[in-house]
Amino acid sequence: AAFLAPIAFEVRIHLVNGLGRETFEREEACDLAACTKAWEGFINFAELICRVCLAILLAGCLWELARAIIHRDVIQWARWVLQSDQSCAFLLAVLLSSFTFAIGMWGAIVGDEGLPHWALVYSHCADVFCHAIIASAIMGFSLDLVLATVECRLKSFITRLLQCQDTIEAHGVSGEDGQGELFGGLAFPHKDEKQAARHAKHRGWLKLVRVAFMWSVFAFTLWAYSISTYAPNASPDWVSTAVDFLGRFCWTGIAWWLTLSLVSRSRAEELGESSLVSREIAEELGESSTEDGSSSRSCSTSD
Repeated sequence: AAFLAPIAFEVRIHLVNGLGRETFEREEACDLAACTKAWEGFINFAELICRVCLAILLAGCLWELARAIIHRDVIQWARWVLQSDQSCAFLLAVLLSSFTFAIGMWGAIVGDEGLPHWALVYSHCADVFCHAIIASAIMGFSLDLVLATVECRLKSFITRLLQCQDTIEAHGVSGEDGQGELFGGLAFPHKDEKQAARHAKHRGWLKLVRVAFMWSVFAFTLWAYSISTYAPNASPDWVSTAVDFLGRFCWTGIAWWLTLSLVSRSRAEELGESSLVSREIAEELGESSTEDGSSSRSCSTSD
């Protein structure tokens, strides 16, 4: 419901005002009758959460990449990041994500006013999906927080957040059972016991370095978005560019998630149908075997 609410609101806006370029500009400036102060506040907060969570996810990826380089196993890291074992799903995700990334970078270079109308509509749809995902994440996070409190898991719940092993966005429709999307932790094999002992010795302080790095990324992203949104005249150009890039790069992740989700769900339904057919065939074969056995016993009795 939280995911669909922003989409329904956007549909209502454009049914009334159309899909013209002027409508997008007025909506961006919150100059439409339907765009209340509450809606403007939600949009700003949603975009803040989106950029902060994305920055943390990227920082987590970079940290795990550094670990993979040290262990000389970048291939495992790549498989872990891509999260796809199906060649068809992977290809579709790459194509749609690349197209979305190209549209986003195009808009970042020339500005939304320089985009053709179809690209502007596509960008706006991507933004709407972003707001919908964040709305579902806020609702999911709130429910998971209440559930953790009721089940006496609040300490571990908060600890995961403080240690940057979880994100708010992971509790929405794009997450997996409330777990951090990119923080499962890769396990790299050690060459020998000596290497394992050496890594175990440094593991404690490296965890502290990781947490400090992630919180630094969080603080910088929070500052950058706040100054570029609420004090644009005081914001350096490179800060505004970085914030804009994060927002547009978020579209790429949405395209990736959406493609894999649809293909995986379709694949799961096909597997479910095939297993159902197999079960029905097995039951029919079992019944026929029972009937054959009964016939054989009848013949033996008559003989």
